[in-house]
Amino acid sequence: MQPTNFFAGATLGASDLVVPVSGIASIRLKNAGLVMRGRLEIWTRGGQRYQLHFTREQQPGFEALHAELQANISHESLRPHNVGMVEGPVTPGTGQGSRSHAHPMPQGPLVLRGSGSAYFPQEVVGESFYGAHLSRVAGREGEGEREVFAELRREPSNRHDSNAVQVLIDEGVVGHLPREDAPLYQPELKAVESWGRPAMCRARLWWRRESRREVFASVSLDLARSGELLPIVSPDTSVPHVIVPVGRSYQVKIDHPEVLAGLLAKAYLPGKALAYASLHLVERAGPRSTTQIVVARIGDVEIGGLSKQTSAKFAALLAPLRDAQVTCYAEASLTGNAIAAEVRVHLTMPENLPPEFVRHVQVITSQA
Repeated sequence: MQPTNFFAGATLGASDLVVPVSGIASIRLKNAGLVMRGRLEIWTRGGQRYQLHFTREQQPGFEALHAELQANISHESLRPHNVGMVEGPVTPGTGQGSRSHAHPMPQGPLVLRGSGSAYFPQEVVGESFYGAHLSRVAGREGEGEREVFAELRREPSNRHDSNAVQVLIDEGVVGHLPREDAPLYQPELKAVESWGRPAMCRARLWWRRESRREVFASVSLDLARSGELLPIVSPDTSVPHVIVPVGRSYQVKIDHPEVLAGLLAKAYLPGKALAYASLHLVERAGPRSTTQIVVARIGDVEIGGLSKQTSAKFAALLAPLRDAQVTCYAEASLTGNAIAAEVRVHLTMPENLPPEFVRHVQVITSQA
């Protein structure tokens, strides 16, 4: 990226600004209008935000860039064990390993899984104690709202609550997780801490200045439910793959409950876990004819299948991916225990898939 005006040049210098794909946490594309330029917004894992502006004539090129970046950074933050592992939490493709012995090499911040909605559902408390730092973060505007990245940091030495979790923005504390929520997030935050990586998440900051020195501020976080911040099984990124955007939940008819018991034993919290399931379109023989069924596998083990009706809906997506030898993954929620368990995969219907995802599938299947 190059600075395009005096102020950007004074800040960044005259040389190009290089942001590696591995350093990008999320991106967003806003289309250009008749008058207003469009923009590609880039958030880095270090909390910086950059914008690339474009005209309507330039939009097709930026749409292609957005699709390419999205394909490369998709769920990168949810793969703490894919690089530099000595032993894996549950290594892709094998279903083996022990989560308690995961030792990734130190890397940059790890962005925790969000709620999957447009809201920031996790409350932060105690902002009023950190008004001075919040005032600096807010800047000079009298009132406003801003999306930033926040760090979650355990505070076991806190004399009031050994389970306390600090919330930091720009290296300064702005509040804590509520006392009733903090214990639930301890196992996953301990895991990230043991990997030598700061735990980051998207945050929304709102503020209003009461006076030059006094600011009233509120912080909320985009966090998944405790127990589902980190996957116990991740996509195998050594092979071509796509991850279907999260959407409606579909129940998997369980064929191998004994496998689920073993997976749930590795969950961060008892009774629930997040994993990535690969989806495979297979033919099943019936009494009169064969039927195409979508089968879900976690690691190398088949868990079960979707219903005939649901399988038929996703055949149009999975068939070309299968023919191109591209693995299709989806988020899967596991709940239950050794006696009974349930799996649901979260999928956007093919007709509702984002245009950039559809273009990406078209590109990779046409190259096969």
